[in-house]
Amino acid sequence: MEDIFCGVEELIQEGVNHHFLGTMIIAPQNEPDGIRYDDRRARPTRIDVIIDGQQRISSIILLACALYEKISVATNRLLRRRSNTTDFLLIANDLTKDNYLKNLKKFFSYTLNSGAANPPEKPKIIRCEIDQWTLSGNVNDNYNSDLSFFLAQFIQSLHNGDTKLPTPVAGTRVSTNYKAINSILKRVELAHTLTESHIPSFPHASQILRWSMSESSNRNEKTPMWDNLWNYDLSEYQNLVDSDPSDKYGEITQSHLCSLIQLLCFSYFLFDCCCLTSIEPKSEISGFDMFQSLNATGTPLTAVETFKPSVVGYLTSNNINFEQSETNSNYKKVEQLLKPQLSASVKNKLTNEFLTTFATTYTGEKLQKKFSKQLKWLNTKYSQNTTFEQREEFIRRMADLATYWLEVIDYQWSTSNSVLPRINDCAEAELATLCVLYLRDAGHTMAHSVLSRFYSQLIRGAESSKNEFIEACKAVVAFFTLWRSAYSTSGLDDVYRDLLSEFMSWEKGNSDLKAERLKHYLLDKLNQKGCVNRQTWRKRAEIYLTYENVQEVCKFVLFISSHDTDTSPFAGLMEPARTGTSPYLTPRAWESDDLNSIEHIAPQKPEPGHDWDQGIYNEGRVERIGNLTLLPLDINISAANRSWRAKWIYYRHLAETNQTVLNELRNQAAALGVNLADPTIERLQRSSYMHHMKPITTLNATQNNWNSRIIEARTKRICAIVWKRLYPWLTNT
Repeated sequence: MEDIFCGVEELIQEGVNHHFLGTMIIAPQNEPDGIRYDDRRARPTRIDVIIDGQQRISSIILLACALYEKISVATNRLLRRRSNTTDFLLIANDLTKDNYLKNLKKFFSYTLNSGAANPPEKPKIIRCEIDQWTLSGNVNDNYNSDLSFFLAQFIQSLHNGDTKLPTPVAGTRVSTNYKAINSILKRVELAHTLTESHIPSFPHASQILRWSMSESSNRNEKTPMWDNLWNYDLSEYQNLVDSDPSDKYGEITQSHLCSLIQLLCFSYFLFDCCCLTSIEPKSEISGFDMFQSLNATGTPLTAVETFKPSVVGYLTSNNINFEQSETNSNYKKVEQLLKPQLSASVKNKLTNEFLTTFATTYTGEKLQKKFSKQLKWLNTKYSQNTTFEQREEFIRRMADLATYWLEVIDYQWSTSNSVLPRINDCAEAELATLCVLYLRDAGHTMAHSVLSRFYSQLIRGAESSKNEFIEACKAVVAFFTLWRSAYSTSGLDDVYRDLLSEFMSWEKGNSDLKAERLKHYLLDKLNQKGCVNRQTWRKRAEIYLTYENVQEVCKFVLFISSHDTDTSPFAGLMEPARTGTSPYLTPRAWESDDLNSIEHIAPQKPEPGHDWDQGIYNEGRVERIGNLTLLPLDINISAANRSWRAKWIYYRHLAETNQTVLNELRNQAAALGVNLADPTIERLQRSSYMHHMKPITTLNATQNNWNSRIIEARTKRICAIVWKRLYPWLTNT
């Protein structure tokens, strides 16, 4: 589906209008072994055994079903809004029903030419060991595989004219994939409203229409896009899409029309521009021989490997020995990252991540994860450098990113390797290393585009580069944490791309590559987002900062609120304390098994008859940061859905170091009816990190002190500490 996104974009921008989906091997057989029908009249006119391509064919079939439903819904929405002055809605209805929906149905069904067939369409693919085609029998009695059962239900609903179409059985692989397909198709539907995504962008309806009309005008004839997509005069559509609606009714109609155009364009590319090679051996045995041959070939080359001959060729043409050149030394650093021993899938994924990050650091642009696009980009950027020195610098920049990747992204913490090696003599080396670990675990890959630029100065030995890199790490972490505590990821990646394209990319040079400049820019973006001060940020963070929204951010926030804090006079709360009171902002703590899981104090799913404050659940506070803490995973599992009394005993054992008090706790636990096994007590008492539990244990065990009110108060206190600690990382105050 990402390839189709890229393909449509290429179609509009460059006129390239095809995409190869690969090879399938199918063996035509009249009566395959195990094939069954409840009636011979249910037998298709042709049957093929799929030897290679089952996943591909199944995925395309699911995609066709999802498209059918979305196009039907989009068309019906428009029909409900039609006016007497235009006939474009009726045209759209004719177009989708007579062209697109009819063709999509052929993807997932075939028509049985028998008057007794009910419905006349049947699933196009079955698993012959457990399914059978039926003439008019019940779906449940004849289709048992997940895919065929869903297709049969889907077809039956279409035949019945149901307004709501079925979805695959929950929990199945088919259901998971169908949800993924629909999630990406949602971005096609909303392409006219979205500006940023983790997948390639899909063109706006206006772009699609303008391209269709301009191509037709330039060629003085209708293009294939025109013929297959519309068959009608597009001018009225263009006016409606580009106009400024006068009221809410017009705005909604325009949005529905854009969604339909975008969905039809996606379908058009699938219909007319995607191709498969179909190999049809005479026998199933021959087919499996072919399958073995096709799948035993060498690992396909990546764009980095395919680009190398261009580099070698340039040096050779200029009488420079590549093997003895600085360029070769730098290229080897890239090859060290993309080492040959990696599996094909791992190497391809890593190459995609490396090149998309490199493109962002180089110009700020978004490079697609497609081989041809990547190779074209590398060759174009390399050739734009006209001198040998410039081309050597291009490869060196690739090498700098590879070095950053190996030393920072792939950094492995251990007791003997506790901080990033190039900054190990700096005062805040541990803090910077923790920042890197946190960003990596949070999956915030775009941060590396900026940090790798600062690291390149460190690699090249620039003066003050160590402190600049450390300050950049702190600034990015503060920005990311404050943003994600209050907002979704929408627009987040664009902040980094804009920063690089405007100031800090390789093409812009190093004059603005300063931590102070970075802080000012990121702080300005937070202000534009609405985080102009502690009050405006906290108001959103108190609601958005939840376990279900941002788990890794919650973990980091709990570290922030545990670092150098102590118990407050207000029971259950913490407050800032002197430096060294409780050091949690270290790589050792972040990687510790003692802090490797987030515990819901009031459980997510309490046991029936529980005595937890019902307000916690009625007011939606169970996922809030104030109801979370850090525990060893095994203790978290053991505490699970227990009562507040039981959990308080667990927490006291973790927070208490005085052996006399610990002995008294055993008696107190027995009095409360809580039994802790000796191994559990031992595990709790050998924990190296316990200070963060002390504020919680200042509450009373015999009363239900853990309630909605304390969660709200703790949420506010944690947010206050986080802002006080992180905001200075962006302001130096």
